[in-house]
Amino acid sequence: METIISPEEKVLAETYVMPSIKLGSPVFFYDRHDLANPILGFVARHSRTGKNLVIRTTDGHVYDGVRHATDPKLTWNHDHRESGSWDYTDEWKRVEEEREEMKARIAALEHSATKTATRRKKATS
Repeated sequence: METIISPEEKVLAETYVMPSIKLGSPVFFYDRHDLANPILGFVARHSRTGKNLVIRTTDGHVYDGVRHATDPKLTWNHDHRESGSWDYTDEWKRVEEEREEMKARIAALEHSATKTATRRKKATS
């Protein structure tokens, strides 16, 4: 049985950009895209196309052609899910959220300091 894929889904899949991840980073690997059972793995290599990874899990298995969990092709058919999927770990998400919050706070402090310095220059001129 062939899955019918709309032109919009094809365009979405063609323009999809996998989220960035560095080599050696810990990730959750989902065998056959089973999101209920994550396995800890590490990024071993990026593909030439940049649309999938090679992941080595903690049990020693190596998975090639692993797409990110948000890749639209994973919904098309079983063949695309066969290599599994990956996502950031909960710890990575927590640290990234804290990092973004700190960047926003630093930007606010810099903005405040710039305003204060500008006012002082005008007052002493």
